Amino acid sequence: LILHDAQGHSRVISVTVETNDVYADAFRPTADAEIDMRDDYAEQIEFLKTNTIQSKEWDVHQIRLNENNAPLTVYFDAGNSSDEDALDGNGIERYEWKVLFDAPYGDDDFDIEGHEFVQTAASDGLFAYTFSNLTTDASGASNTEIRIELVVFDGADKFSEKHRMYFVVVPNDFGDDEPDVDINFDLNNSRIVSPTITVSGTVLSGAESQNDVYVEIAFMEESFTASAIEKFNMENDETWAKTKVGLGDGDTFSLTLSLEDFYTNKSVSQRVFIRIYEGQAPDERHVIVKWQEFQLAACQGLEAPAEAEAAGGEFVFIDGECEWSGAWTLVDGEWVEPQTTNDEDSSESALAGLGIPLMVGALVLLILVGTMFFLRRGDGEEKDFAMGDSAFGGVIDQTEQYVQQLIAQGYPEETARAYAQQYSAQAAAAAPAAAAPAAAAPAMDNAVYQQYYQQFTAQGYDAQTAAAYAQQYALQYAQSQQ
Repeated sequence: LILHDAQGHSRVISVTVETNDVYADAFRPTADAEIDMRDDYAEQIEFLKTNTIQSKEWDVHQIRLNENNAPLTVYFDAGNSSDEDALDGNGIERYEWKVLFDAPYGDDDFDIEGHEFVQTAASDGLFAYTFSNLTTDASGASNTEIRIELVVFDGADKFSEKHRMYFVVVPNDFGDDEPDVDINFDLNNSRIVSPTITVSGTVLSGAESQNDVYVEIAFMEESFTASAIEKFNMENDETWAKTKVGLGDGDTFSLTLSLEDFYTNKSVSQRVFIRIYEGQAPDERHVIVKWQEFQLAACQGLEAPAEAEAAGGEFVFIDGECEWSGAWTLVDGEWVEPQTTNDEDSSESALAGLGIPLMVGALVLLILVGTMFFLRRGDGEEKDFAMGDSAFGGVIDQTEQYVQQLIAQGYPEETARAYAQQYSAQAAAAAPAAAAPAAAAPAMDNAVYQQYYQQFTAQGYDAQTAAAYAQQYALQYAQSQQ
């Protein structure tokens, strides 16, 4: 370059012109960041709304902490930030992150300037921050917001406008109300005879939009904590049941258990436990356990007539089944009263008429037999016929015994003595006839006598009465064989 003036003086100078592509910068960089939604915490982050700042919309997210409200680390990616002047790459040389207002709800003692984190281009825009402070009140009606800002710088050290993100941090159970489930409690305090029971109900509220309410039922509360294989076996045995899918608000359910192995010959109380909860193991929450108690009827409701029980019968439990033991029998659901079997005479009809006439007849028979016995003793013992300590004295004793037996059975003494006197008179009238030669009297079959005796004692008669009845019918049987 030659410079000169009017007088011709001149000067020669050299000028070097250079260009710099970096500083030849016409544009500011642009900051852009997003949440890196990783599987281990994606379900804990939920978009809530947007905040409008200087006509721009910025996302607001809710972060739900882990169980026990443990801190949660969230990753961010600013890799989409850029500079239009960049010759290669995104042109960003530095990332400056700032976190503001990260303090527990209601706490005013925090650094208003926030916390700044600077990262170089080598970070590729990746950034991690750990959230630990709850920013909502206990009711959830009010909250504060944590703000994260990002500013990026290009090679010319020009910087971008701020990119903003907002976060509300809530506890693990925030907004997750306890499920309200309406259970049908008709089973409670009821008498059950059916082979199964069913528990049903409706989820009224608390499932929110997650549809993750589950219900289990079992006969023992310990069944709820059993292993998976144990629950599988109990499900096959129908002693434990669970809803197959998560229930939402308004959904109904019905679960059934078997009672087949719970009935005995006694009436017993039984409980069914109901477990309601949200989520799946190991993240179950809002666990509620209820129960109903009902009465299992003896022998699943099978009842015997009062007469059958009065005859000494009862249900017994053998090999898991109720079986009837007694004189009465149960045939095809019908109760059959006991019948005496005799293929050769009419003693069956005689046994069916047990009562006062039978006992009176027995008394008369005893008197006749006694009279016959003393008539056969011979001439040398005729003094035994005198009234007092004679044979008829024994008859009088038998009459008094009969009076006492009738009184013990509930008859008034006056009525009992009237019966006794009536049949004593009949016996006295029959005595002369009995005094006649008795050579034709049939011999009593001892085997028949023993059979009748065993029947009467099995029905609850005392030995003396049973013997009298047995002797009467054994004699009748012997007469029928002549």
